[in-house]
Parts: sequence; C-alpha cells; structure tokens
Amino acid sequence: MRIAGDPSCNGRAIGPLDRYLSVDLATQKAPGFEKDDLRRFRLRFPSEQKQADVTVALATGQWEVADSWRLGPTWTPYNGLLGSCDRIILRCPEQKDADVVAEVTQVITDRATRLVLFDKDGQRHVSEGEIGGEGVGLVRHIYRYENLEYSQVDRIEFQARPYDYWITFRNVSLAAGYRTQVEVSIKKPGSLLPGSQLPSFDGIEIDLPEETDSRPLLFCFFDLQQRPSRNCVVQLASQSEAFKEKGLTIVAVQTSRVARPELDMWIKDNHISFLVGTVRADEEKTRFTWGVKSLPWLILTDKDHRVCAEGFPVDQLDGILAQSAEIKK
Repeated sequence: MRIAGDPSCNGRAIGPLDRYLSVDLATQKAPGFEKDDLRRFRLRFPSEQKQADVTVALATGQWEVADSWRLGPTWTPYNGLLGSCDRIILRCPEQKDADVVAEVTQVITDRATRLVLFDKDGQRHVSEGEIGGEGVGLVRHIYRYENLEYSQVDRIEFQARPYDYWITFRNVSLAAGYRTQVEVSIKKPGSLLPGSQLPSFDGIEIDLPEETDSRPLLFCFFDLQQRPSRNCVVQLASQSEAFKEKGLTIVAVQTSRVARPELDMWIKDNHISFLVGTVRADEEKTRFTWGVKSLPWLILTDKDHRVCAEGFPVDQLDGILAQSAEIKK
C-alpha cells in the first residue's frame, strides 16, 4: 500500500491471527516502487479462510517522550534491565559488530512507539525497529542503530504517539480466483463532545446500580499493568468518600486483559470501594467508541449522563467539579 505525504508516519496491521505487526517501508526499487511512501506488511490467516477483514492503524502526529534513561558506566545487557513508569522494559543496548542493538519488551499497543538514542555530541539516532516476538498482549521490539559505537551513547528516549487513523479493508480475498467486494472505511479516534450522551455499555462488563441513573458519573479507563493508571485509580479511591458526599459516582474500567482474580486482589489490597468493570470485547473498538486516546482517561458527566469533560488529569478534577454548573444541578 502507498501512504502519500509525510514518510515518517508509521503504523500497525491487524488481522485475525496478528494484532501487532508493524507496517514497514518497502525496500525494493523496481520500476513503480521508487517512492518512499510504499509500505508493506504480512499477516497470517487460517488456511481454510477465503476472505477476511484487515485493519491498518496509522500514526502521523508529534512524538512525545514516554520515558528516558541515561546509561550507567557499568551497565551491560546481562545486568541492565531498565524499568519504566510506562508499560515497558528496556534491555541495556549492546554492541554487535559496527552497530548498537537494543531490545524493548512492552504491552503498549494503543500507541505507535520508537526508541531514540542520543550520542555524546547530541546527535539523534532513530531506528524503525522490528517485531522480535509476541505473546498475549506482549510485544518485543528489536532496534538496530547502524555505524554507532555503544561507548558514544549518552541517553535513550522511549517515544510514543497515538494512532490518528484506522483504515479497515473488509472482505479481502485470500484465495486466487475468489472474488469479493472490498469495502474500505477510514476513521479517526472518537471523541465525546461536551453535552453528548454516553455511548452504550456494549463490550463493558459492569453492573451499574439503579441509583446511578440520576447521578453525575466519573469514568476512569485504566490499565492495571500501567503505573500511571494504577496511581490514578488509587488517588481516586483516597478521595472517594468526599466525591460521594458531592453526589458523584466513580466507575473504573480495566481495559486490557487481566485475570479477574488478579484484578480483584489488587482492588482489595488498595481499598478500592467504587465499581470496577472490565472490557470483555474488543479493547480497541471499545476505546474508539468511548473516545479514549490514552490511559488513564477520565470522563465526567452530569446527572443526565451528558459529557461535561474528558481527558483531563486527575489533579484537575476538583477544579472542574467546582466550575461545572451542570453537575451542581
């Protein structure tokens, strides 16, 4: 496929058996393939399947630093596993021939990511990276930086940016001679505009009590495997009684796959008194429907469950509550 415009955009391909494959620049330079905007990806399908849907997610926005490290003088790939406040583990880079190679294991699939190295002269080194293995919700990326000495590496940045477009090709033929009517749809991540009604709870496993029908709600979409998400839920729990006195009901929604007993144990250990539901269907579809662009993600409604605010930091909640006339009604 060709992606016209900025050649720096990147993405991922999603099929029935593969969900985290990267969409890479094609390297062939045959006639008709000279442009940099040609991309390729490979997906697997069951051998008996004749047609399938394929989705490609594209990220085109600005990169943001999710975490950074400075290398210690005694670190090696054998003693240097660098933790993070995000959902990643970085294995200390190593020298392989004339190149530096680094590995990142992550559970981040909702954003495009990359690893950027800076040398001691301040020069930036970027690698497209490749998938080195996958597990359930876990992806290993391998980055190679050509013609770079490890001794010259000063610091590392793990950068991320959201996917801006979701392109779905429906009814793609997988068999020679098997004709289908392909449909293409392009969507941007949803957003809940102020005053709009909440989406349906299809795909979310939660049992809201009847008394919430006429009360303001605060939804917190979070990921138990992500430290900022856990901190946000714990912070809300510490203020839950005060919010309850103001008539506000808090509802947390765990977005990624986590065993319910593990989630329940964490809820108990951290004294979470409000409802915690889970996404039981397609995580990406649910997040798209609810306009969740990153985690944690807060959505505040009035008593009629119309959206008042979304996507704000938890430490701004008190101020938003104080200013929101709709919630006070």
